[in-house]
Amino acid sequence: MKYLNAPWRKKYHESKQTSCPFCNENDLLVKEGSFSKIILNKYPYSPAHFLIIPKEHKKFLNELSKECLIEMWEFTALCEDFLLNIIKAQGVNVGINLGAAAGAGIQEHLHIHALARWHRDTNFITTIAKTRVLSDDSGDILQKAREYLCKK
Repeated sequence: MKYLNAPWRKKYHESKQTSCPFCNENDLLVKEGSFSKIILNKYPYSPAHFLIIPKEHKKFLNELSKECLIEMWEFTALCEDFLLNIIKAQGVNVGINLGAAAGAGIQEHLHIHALARWHRDTNFITTIAKTRVLSDDSGDILQKAREYLCKK
C-alpha cells in the first residue's frame, strides 16, 4: 500500500473536533445573503466546488425557514450558472447529504454541494491511487466567483 502525505488535511480534522468549520468561515466566502451564504470548499472534490450553507446552524432541511430554503436554492442556481458559463464545466453535481449514513462529512451543519464536472474527470489516479488532481487554482476561482456572483 502506498501513502500520499497530505499534512494540510490535519487542520480539517482538528477543526471538526473543536468547532463547526462553516459558522466562522470568512476566508472562502463568495456571497452572503440574509439567510445563507456561498463559500468555496476548502477541501474540494474538484475545482470550483461550492458549498451553500444556511447561516443558522441546522442539520435538516425541515428545520429551515421557507425564506432560507428559497435563498439557498437561488444561490445553488447562481453557482450552477457560474460553473457552466464562467468555469465552462461540462456538467454540474448538486447534492445534499443529510446525516452520517447518507455520507455527510460535516453532519451537524446542513450544506448543499455544487461542483463542476467534466467528461472523464474521474480517471485512473482517482480510481487506483485514490488521489484527486485539481487543475485550477482555488484563489483564482474564488476571485472570479466573488466578482461574478456578487453582481447577481
